Amino acid sequence: MESASSRKRKQADIRIQKRSDEYTVGWICAICTEYTAAQAALDEEHERPDDMAPGDHNDYTVGRMGKHNVVISVLPDGEYGTDSAALVASNMLHSFANIKVGLMVGVGGGAPSEKRDIRLGDIVVSASREGHSGILQYDFGKMVQGEPFQLTRVLNQSPRILRAAVNGLESQYQRKGYDQLRRIIDDILQSNPKLQRKFGRPDVTSDRLYRSEIIHPTDGINTPDCSVSCGDDPSKLTTRPRRVADESSPVVHYGLIASANTLMKDAVLRDKLALEKNILCFEMEAAGLMNQFPCLVVRGICDYSDSHKNKQWQGYAAIAAAAYAKDILHRIPLKDIGTLQRVIREEKAQIPSDEQKQELLKSLKFDQHKDRHDNIKAAHPDTCKWLQESVEYLDWLNPDKIRDHHGFLWIKGKPGAGKSTIMKSAPLTARKDMRKRIIISFFFNARGDSLEKSTIGMYRSLLLQLLQHIPALQDKLDLSDFIKNHDTDYRWHIASH
Repeated sequence: MESASSRKRKQADIRIQKRSDEYTVGWICAICTEYTAAQAALDEEHERPDDMAPGDHNDYTVGRMGKHNVVISVLPDGEYGTDSAALVASNMLHSFANIKVGLMVGVGGGAPSEKRDIRLGDIVVSASREGHSGILQYDFGKMVQGEPFQLTRVLNQSPRILRAAVNGLESQYQRKGYDQLRRIIDDILQSNPKLQRKFGRPDVTSDRLYRSEIIHPTDGINTPDCSVSCGDDPSKLTTRPRRVADESSPVVHYGLIASANTLMKDAVLRDKLALEKNILCFEMEAAGLMNQFPCLVVRGICDYSDSHKNKQWQGYAAIAAAAYAKDILHRIPLKDIGTLQRVIREEKAQIPSDEQKQELLKSLKFDQHKDRHDNIKAAHPDTCKWLQESVEYLDWLNPDKIRDHHGFLWIKGKPGAGKSTIMKSAPLTARKDMRKRIIISFFFNARGDSLEKSTIGMYRSLLLQLLQHIPALQDKLDLSDFIKNHDTDYRWHIASH
C-alpha cells in the first residue's frame, strides 16, 4: 500500500489551481515557523487563485487537508499582536468569501500549575471556561483607583461546529490515547525530511521548568544559552514526575488562552494570572480575531512564559499544533455549514423585531427634550447672514474639512448676545445647504429637568434622532441587553457596526 508521504512526493510537481470560493477553511499563523508547519501538514498544495480581492497584500498558501480545501496566511515579518492578526483575517475573508471554518494555529507560552501538568510540546486548545469564551484579553479593561484591574472586553466563542469537533476529538483521545495524533506528526515529518532537524521532537531532558523566582541572566545585549547559564541545578527547578504513558506524544489541554499585545515573559505574573483566571497558555494574536474571525485557537507549548526562552522546542510545538488542527478537520464534514461571514453576523446580533424597535425608540424619548429649542424665537433671515458667509460655517459644511473641525460648529459670546437664536437658525440653514445629509441637534436647558441639562439626555435625544432619520440603523441594534427595569428606564447598547 502506498504511504501518504510517497503520495505527497508524487503530487509535489503537480499543481492544480482552484477558484477562491472553493476554499472553505481559513488558517492563520503568526510567525514563519508556524506557517512552515501548516504548509507541511497539507496533503496537497495548489496554485494560488488569481481572483484575490484588490488591496489584499496577505501571503497565502492554498491546498487540501483531508477533504477540505484550506487557505493559510501569516502575519507580515516583524508584525505581531491583535491588530495585525485582525487585518490579515479581514483581508482573507475578502479574498476567500466562502470560508466556513476559522483556525488560529501556532505556538504559545504554557502556564503550568498544580492542577495542570503542562509540558513543552503539549497542545492547548481554546475552550470556554469561567464565563469566558476560550480567549481572555487580559490587557483590555479599566483601572479604578483603589480597585483591582477590571477586564471589560467580551470576545466571541469559537463557532459551534468547531466546539463540537473539539469535544468529539477529546472523547476519542480519552478512549484511544494520542496514537493518531502522534501518527499525524510522524507523517508530516517523514513527508518533509528537511524539517526533521528543526521541527523534530527535542530530547525530554531539555524541558526545564524553572522556579518562578529564577530569572534568566542577561547583560542587556547577549542572552546566554539557558542550559549553560541556568543549568540543571535541582534547587532552581520545579520538580515534576516523569511522564510514563504517551511520553513521546503531546498531551492536549483544554481551557482559557490569555491574549494581549504584550509578550508574557514574567513567571510571577504568569502564576498570578493563571491562579486567578485558570489560564493555561499566553499568546499575542487571538484576541484580535474572535469578534471578526471566530475561530478555534490551537497553541503548541514552546516555552513557559518566563524569561527562559526555549527556541529548541518552537519547531516541534508548531508541528504538534498543526497536527491537532488537521485532526480536528478530519472530524468536520464537508456539508454546507454556512460561511464564516454568516456566523459572524449571527454571533454579533440578531435583527430585532419591529416591536422591540418601537419599544426602544419609546424608551429614548422624554417629554421635555425640545422645550428649550421651541421656546427660542426664530431669527430674522438677515440676522444670521454673517454666519452663513463666514469661513468657519462654510468649512463646517465642507466634508473635506471634517478632520479640522470633527463635525462641531462652535459659537461663543456674552450672555444675552443671541447665541441660542443663532444656533436655532444654523441647523435649519444647514439642512437647506446639505439636503443629502442628516443634521441632528440638542439644546441644553440649564433651568429644566434633569434630562434636559445632562449629557445622558443629550445622548438619548441624539440617538433617537439618528434612529428615526436612518431606520436601517435599527436593524443593527443588539438588543440582547435591552432589559426593562422601570416604566421608562431601559438598559441598551448598540453592536459595533
